Formats: sequence, C-alpha cells, structure tokens
Amino acid sequence: MIDLPLHHLYVSEIGARPLREHLGFRDALRQNPQLAAEYAALKQRLAEQYRNDRDAYTEAKTGFIRSVLANAFNRHG
Repeated sequence: MIDLPLHHLYVSEIGARPLREHLGFRDALRQNPQLAAEYAALKQRLAEQYRNDRDAYTEAKTGFIRSVLANAFNRHG
C-alpha cells in the first residue's frame, strides 16, 4: 500500500472557474443545513464503499456536487 498524505491541498488561481465552483458549493452547503446533511451522509456512505479508492470516491460525489452547483448558479445567474 502506498503511503499518502493525510491532507488534501486545493490550489487555484483567483477568479478561476474551479475556485468559483468550489466556493459556490461551500456557500450552498452553509446556506442549507438539509443539503449539508445529505452531502455528509453521502460522503460517509461513499467513504465506506470506496475505502481504498480515493478516485472512485471523488467520482461518486461528482453528480451531487454538479447538481448543487447547477441549482446555485441558476438562482444567482
């Protein structure tokens, strides 16, 4: 087994689309406790399912994240 770092560093250029999406997702979760709870439950389930496969875990969250972002950006233009 490969020893991976115990942290995840996210770096992005100011104003870049990935950063706007990252912050938009964060803000949506902060504004909607039910949505945050759903995401937490999803992450817990996926962490158990993909315990040893970080890429599959990340991919499995993508649909939920994209849905939240689509709703957030549709409301705010």
